[in-house]
Amino acid sequence: MLAYSSPAFIVLLARPILREPFSTRKLIAVVLSLTGCVLVVKAYASETWQLNPIGVAVGLGTGLAFAVYSLAGKWSAGRFSSSWTVTAYGFLFAAGGLGLANVLIQPAQAFFSLGRAWDGWGILALLALVPTVAGFGLYTLSLRYLPASAAGLIASLEPALTAIMAIFLLGEWLDAWQWSGAGLILVAVVLAQTEAEQRISQPESHVPAEAKG
Repeated sequence: MLAYSSPAFIVLLARPILREPFSTRKLIAVVLSLTGCVLVVKAYASETWQLNPIGVAVGLGTGLAFAVYSLAGKWSAGRFSSSWTVTAYGFLFAAGGLGLANVLIQPAQAFFSLGRAWDGWGILALLALVPTVAGFGLYTLSLRYLPASAAGLIASLEPALTAIMAIFLLGEWLDAWQWSGAGLILVAVVLAQTEAEQRISQPESHVPAEAKG
């Protein structure tokens, strides 16, 4: 749940960094999105909050890190001809950082702990290519066409879509509160999208009628 604090960070940081406008509609969308995520992942349950300060800091740090990725992706979108170039460089540096962290934190043999379990390597390859590379690549591509704040709010659909997919893939089911949370996230996405459309059409609305004629 703490990881989905990223839309709030994006909206707050996009103003000073990218000069994106801060509006009441965006604020409402952030509140609805966060509330919806709380309901979908059942963060209101008492057992969920058996946390410690380090865990809270790491969770919020995850949200802040994704916000920085979004803002950097938006900044890079206007400076590279392809969004996939931005994604490739991002993953290149990330792979180096993760590899170094793995060597420092874990025993060297843990790096290739799957050994000859080719089915495990196949699953890892599938996870790397489809949800990771394709997911982040398409998200970075969306930053070429949407404000970072709108893209971040739309990305908050992830917990709702995950819960819905779990119905068909894992036989799980959502209770009334979770369905309500999914609905709030959808409303937040609609608000973010209409905010983006209004921003695009706003200059036209300020043109005097006689000038349009």
